[in-house]
Amino acid sequence: MAWQPGAVGSGVGGMAAGDPNAVQAYTLQGTRVTPVAIWMSLTSQSGVMRFLQTEWHRHERDRNAWEIEREEMKKRIAGLEGESRTSKGLRVSLEKHVKILEIALKRERDKMKSLNKGEPVDIHKDSKELAREELNTAGKGKHPSSISISCR
Repeated sequence: MAWQPGAVGSGVGGMAAGDPNAVQAYTLQGTRVTPVAIWMSLTSQSGVMRFLQTEWHRHERDRNAWEIEREEMKKRIAGLEGESRTSKGLRVSLEKHVKILEIALKRERDKMKSLNKGEPVDIHKDSKELAREELNTAGKGKHPSSISISCR
């Protein structure tokens, strides 16, 4: 609801050409209202009450819209935080499994080298199980990404 200068006369600023006593008119949603009429409507008790009620209702509508938007944003934030936690847990788990597989691959390569050289090899334990044990003993209290493994 914005006040806009109306077109009264053809003079500058809404003033009628040649009439210095003309009062500038304003339009409110297409209706032509003079400042005197606005003042008169606000001076009556019913006019003031109507104005206050419309402003209060507008304020309440805005507040309700803000609260709805705030709750939607809280819900969205909670969802995104949950996704983040899930992704982090998945990443840590996958890093651990990659480390286990890297260690198992290294053990298998060492086993193959030993077999090619004719050295005795312990074939009773699975490479993956040995890798898990090595990872657990080497990484007690360490983050899986901090354990360095070199593959040949």
